[in-house]
Amino acid sequence: MVTRPLAARISDQIVTATDGNPLAIIDLAQELSTHQLVGLTLLPEPMPVGSHLQAHDLRQQQSLPENVQTWLLLAAAEPSGDPAYVAAAAAVLGIDVDAGDLAEARNLVRTDDRISFRHPLVRSAIYSGATGGQRRRVHNALAAVTRRATDVDRRAWHLAAGCTGPDEEVADVLEQAAGWARERGGYSARASLLARAVELSPDGPGKVGRTLDAAEAAMTAGRAMQTLAALATVPFPVALPDIRTAIDALRADDLPADQLLRFAWASVALTTAVWDDEARTTILNRAIGIARPAGAVHALDALLFIQSLCETVLGRLDSAGRHLNELRQVRDTLGMSPAQQEMFRNIEYRAWLGGGGERDALLESIESSRQAAVALGLGGAETLGRTARMLVHLSDGNDEAAYQIARRNRDLNFLQISIRVLPDLVETAVRSGRPAEAEVALQELRDVTIVSGTPWGLGVLEKSEALCAEEGDAEAHYQAAIAHLSRCRARRELAATGEPISAPRAAAKSSWGATVLTPQETAVARLAVDGATNAEIAATLSLSRHTVDYHLRKVFRKLGINSRRDLRRSYGDRAMNG
Repeated sequence: MVTRPLAARISDQIVTATDGNPLAIIDLAQELSTHQLVGLTLLPEPMPVGSHLQAHDLRQQQSLPENVQTWLLLAAAEPSGDPAYVAAAAAVLGIDVDAGDLAEARNLVRTDDRISFRHPLVRSAIYSGATGGQRRRVHNALAAVTRRATDVDRRAWHLAAGCTGPDEEVADVLEQAAGWARERGGYSARASLLARAVELSPDGPGKVGRTLDAAEAAMTAGRAMQTLAALATVPFPVALPDIRTAIDALRADDLPADQLLRFAWASVALTTAVWDDEARTTILNRAIGIARPAGAVHALDALLFIQSLCETVLGRLDSAGRHLNELRQVRDTLGMSPAQQEMFRNIEYRAWLGGGGERDALLESIESSRQAAVALGLGGAETLGRTARMLVHLSDGNDEAAYQIARRNRDLNFLQISIRVLPDLVETAVRSGRPAEAEVALQELRDVTIVSGTPWGLGVLEKSEALCAEEGDAEAHYQAAIAHLSRCRARRELAATGEPISAPRAAAKSSWGATVLTPQETAVARLAVDGATNAEIAATLSLSRHTVDYHLRKVFRKLGINSRRDLRRSYGDRAMNG
């Protein structure tokens, strides 16, 4: 423990090596010696940070007494963090009830109503670092004490995880749990339980019967993939009932966590097809909430990126920015280099913020992302780059160029992209003097949004109707759009309905109190309120640090404050809610 300020040279090395990641700094401080921290001994090279965090956590756990390590493994293997089950299983293994105290003293876990690990990677490192025999031992202990009537499926999973080969008794328990899951509508849980029962069934009639049952259950659980197929192959009104059924299945409270993480991405195409932003946000947020504590960092990386894209489409740039800030931290933990992170970024978010005096740099950044996507064969990322360029053209008033991109995105016919682009195609066709093409796109939009009947879809439709309407009829459509969109917080579209025709898609300015900030200033200020450094803000928004500093100074001047502390103290709550 160092009780005096670190030398600037040492602190600079630590901050550089960790990129300012608080978790990495705390972990590193526990590993470095006092002599290293005060500069009497050279710091190790490379330092154990970034992609080495998981290995470091495992070493920290292995330095504890054996009974504490076993207690930690029990806690990692118990999916709900139930302290009663962990304590009971520890007693079965002859572990003292206070064995978890040292783990908590080492800041590996916190025990309240539930046992929670300091960081998802800690749990992941402990469980994956154990041997197969060690994992089977703790799962069997947990199975022996998991006896609540509501935890039948959890006990079955523990029994299955404790097996080394075929076991008819355990397969029978799994089959019974699958029947209970079916009674409560847990079709995905039933499919998973039956599939595991098949794996543990000895050869014979019992295995054949369970295989047939598992196949039938899998067909029900795989409905999300079958509506995707319907969405791509049959008329929308025909596919709609199956799409709705699949969305309901993905939203179901009893959908197992692993199934949600596996299929959450499918919800984007399905919910976009029916213009249901509320369902999409619910599904993705729940999946993110599962991935974080589970230590599923690769899934979390994908989900945060997808959610940032969806929030950007809805005009929720503050929320999108927060997801991107967390995404950057996750990618740092994964050890992704700046160049890798540059290839996979939400360039549409950057386009909505605008380039200010850096418009050429923005276009160059968009093009570099598009070229990287082409080189890697990432069609979705390439489409994202085209959409970002379309937004820039719209802000410049270059309607012809914007139309060509919207037309290209529609002609590619990529599931949710071809549906989402319809309002853009209506707008750019109108503004580029193509009323007939605008009407065709408008009719396609009517076909999906009227049948869907969601506030988001109906609001976007009314806004598009206004663009195509005669001058005297447009106002009624704009008012209807405001009424619909006010119910779903699609602020980008709502802002668009209130802007003059000559300023299509102008980004709405944000008001904190009586002070109006530009979108760029708002984005910078919100990230600063969240505690991001200038370097982190620059990385998130693809700006230079100089530009971030420039915007912050303008924010301070407009708000009549002098520092970040004043910003957080006086405007933090207002900014987060505004």
